[in-house]
Amino acid sequence: GDVPRSVTVFLNRLSDYLFVAARFAALRAGATEFVYKKRAGLTVRPLHSTPDEVVK
Repeated sequence: GDVPRSVTVFLNRLSDYLFVAARFAALRAGATEFVYKKRAGLTVRPLHSTPDEVVK
């Protein structure tokens, strides 16, 4: 059957929260972030990087 809209809204907000919480935890742990852009390919950078610290 159909899922109530309130459930889909809740799950969408929960997934947003979990995504942000995971990025925050990775930042605190000093993890490396992998950014993929369709035309540019994969870029690797520390989560707290500035544009001049980006490694391609």
